[in-house]
Amino acid sequence: MQVPQAKCWCGGYVHLKYQTLRQGKRIWDDLALEIQAEYGRRLSYRQIKVDLDRRLHSSDGLCTLNQKVLPLGSTEGSSPRMGQGEVPPVVRLGGIWITVTFATGETRTDQTGHTRLVKQAKKVPILAAQGVWPTTGRTRLLAWMRADSEDFASWQKFLEALYEASLTPENGLALLV
Repeated sequence: MQVPQAKCWCGGYVHLKYQTLRQGKRIWDDLALEIQAEYGRRLSYRQIKVDLDRRLHSSDGLCTLNQKVLPLGSTEGSSPRMGQGEVPPVVRLGGIWITVTFATGETRTDQTGHTRLVKQAKKVPILAAQGVWPTTGRTRLLAWMRADSEDFASWQKFLEALYEASLTPENGLALLV
């Protein structure tokens, strides 16, 4: 949504109140919920961005999308329940490190006099499980979890979630890599 900025003859910006957006907000609340739902359906930030840009005829940054997904929590992930015959014989496990930004709760004043939230970046791993069906060559992302580190406790929690989702030898699992 294009929101005009009014500038005074003196060179300063005029603060206007809009009824559709709260001050400092770039995305309205119902769209933020839609972004979270699309992320929950395993769409990537880039896929969500392309769809939003097309529908809204504007451009939202990946950082803005990250801010909308971040409230989902550090251990939220995807681990769907699997039935007999859906479990792949081979599962590849891996950790992918990403950088997320979050507000520290502090504020600072920038050169133009605006009060800004201080943000900090942190590297965190995404633990992932990919199913492989060697006879057909098919692969599929089975589950993922954002963790605080790639330590024993994080992997144990992730593997327990996979086990609870019926990813077991009794259902067809033959090899974990």
